[in-house]
Amino acid sequence: MRRKRAGRWGIGREVRLLTLPALGELGALESGEYQLYVNETAVAPLNIAAPTRLFTPPDWPLVETAVGEIATLYAAQISQTAEATVLVALAWRAEAITPTSYTVFVQLLGADGRPLAQSDRLPQHEGVARPTNSWLPGEYVLDTHQLPAPAEPFTVLVGLYDAATGVRVGEIQLENSKE
Repeated sequence: MRRKRAGRWGIGREVRLLTLPALGELGALESGEYQLYVNETAVAPLNIAAPTRLFTPPDWPLVETAVGEIATLYAAQISQTAEATVLVALAWRAEAITPTSYTVFVQLLGADGRPLAQSDRLPQHEGVARPTNSWLPGEYVLDTHQLPAPAEPFTVLVGLYDAATGVRVGEIQLENSKE
């Protein structure tokens, strides 16, 4: 939980930004009107928009490789556009609930192993951030990364890491590569 001083709320008052877990006491949080309670006192109404969840896998080339214990990279598609852009579409399948919001990395590596292009960000589904700590087991999150196309041959390396510590959960070198 982060704390932020809010000047227009008055001296000494704080605004707290909360990240809600994927599952609450009653299961997955659904869209709707909720009431925020502090010390058993109702303090504010909340309008929650739950993410769209996908439990059917895409029909993409299979990868099916575990990345740590929390996710499997189920499938991936790599394509290059006419605008010299590489699109790397990843289909993650959640395997377990995690309290950590991991960052996805996608690297286009040259023949010597050095990164030619890189994307690091929270997973996104249809342009909406989908942190790993909001995933439900069995759910698929379709996450597309757009990178500048290198002039030389490359391979694609993807994985997850904890941005707070820099520790990688796992990585996968995709076979679909531009030669």
